[in-house]
Amino acid sequence: MYQNQTYLLLRKTPRVMIRWLSFLVICSVFIIILLCYPYSPVLSYDGFVVLEDQEYYVKIYSKENEVGKLNNQEVIINGQSYSLTYIKIKEALTVQNDLEVYHEVYLKTRLKKSLRVHNNKVEVQFTLPKTTLFQQGIKEIKRVVYEGINKV
Repeated sequence: MYQNQTYLLLRKTPRVMIRWLSFLVICSVFIIILLCYPYSPVLSYDGFVVLEDQEYYVKIYSKENEVGKLNNQEVIINGQSYSLTYIKIKEALTVQNDLEVYHEVYLKTRLKKSLRVHNNKVEVQFTLPKTTLFQQGIKEIKRVVYEGINKV
């Protein structure tokens, strides 16, 4: 019965079933592509140019869990890339509203003369290494499990 080719070509399969299967295949392919697409996350901060000891620094406030990610050799300030000489972490500040701990971070770099103005507001961006949403999800799950184990 199923060996007959004309039967296979002329049989009536429910169109609703075909639509749902094609919808599921398209959605699953889209989700797989979305989870595996590599991208470079960016940490953005608002900072100020400060003058200390006859040197110009860019001062930013970074969350405690993001301070370790600021070790890039490249930083983007107002859309222009600069190389970092060094990063100095000064003090920790606690915000009362959300009980987050922020660190005052000083970035030493060779700024353009137009940016070397005391208390000049600048936008600072750090580009992190490429990752995927799947890898980020696994890291987040590990972090939550690790924090759960340490609380017990």
